[in-house]
Amino acid sequence: MLIVTDQPLVGLGVQAALASPQGARAQVAHPALVGQCCGAFDLVLLDLEARGAAKHAAQLRRLHAESPLVLLAARPDSTVAARLGAQACLSKTLRMAELSRALQALVERQRGQRERAA
Repeated sequence: MLIVTDQPLVGLGVQAALASPQGARAQVAHPALVGQCCGAFDLVLLDLEARGAAKHAAQLRRLHAESPLVLLAARPDSTVAARLGAQACLSKTLRMAELSRALQALVERQRGQRERAA
């Protein structure tokens, strides 16, 4: 998973909450550095409050088109999510366990879609 935020504490907090014993890892990146993030990600989580989030969403869609884009916002808005090409917009006020479950469900849904398409 790629977590894109300009607030290091948000990124580290989400990264720690999503750490799993199975070894799944999340990479945190500043929005200005998303062009340097290589590889495939199960999911890309973008902090909607990051400066230039709409521009970064478009860049992430181009660079990681195979990965679902999920927005993290203080006030989630599904209309904004749809406009930016995101699969979901989740609240920053979710408890970390709830956030982890929601993101895992999105990853599993994406895997199922890929398997059906293959």
